[in-house]
Amino acid sequence: MLCNACFCYTFVRSTCVYIARYASVFPLHRHFILLTLNAVSREELNVVGGLVDSRLRDLAQLLEDNAYIHSTRISPVQSSHSSNLSGTPAQLDSNPRRQWLVAMDIEPGPVLPSGGRGPRPVNITNCLSMFYQILRERDAYTNFGEKLTHVYLKRSVHVCFGKLVC
Repeated sequence: MLCNACFCYTFVRSTCVYIARYASVFPLHRHFILLTLNAVSREELNVVGGLVDSRLRDLAQLLEDNAYIHSTRISPVQSSHSSNLSGTPAQLDSNPRRQWLVAMDIEPGPVLPSGGRGPRPVNITNCLSMFYQILRERDAYTNFGEKLTHVYLKRSVHVCFGKLVC
């Protein structure tokens, strides 16, 4: 169980704890894409990460062009080892990575006879494919399909005795 200010994500529990700190940044968003760039060196992380940073607005625009996505917000995710740079250079370079959280405001589904909302299927596969294509056009030598992974996350709020729990 997490604190009552936590949001739970339908993903692994460690990710729930990891991303819960971004609830204040995205209080109204329920749908997210977590982009993770895995590099082999700090130099590659800086070069390729800079390219991804510079093109993330393209991804946001592609997503917002979808009729059901009203808006997107992008936030870099601070890695646990970037805040603690006291490790040896070998430790810091062992798994260099950078992450971004893309929050999406998706229109709710249709109202059901029960009064609740039905699911709103939104396919963002084409948006992600076009984003990867934009990256490949800028750097044809990097395999972005291998280096840059994405995971869909959905916030689920469960109320138990007046508190939010995971």
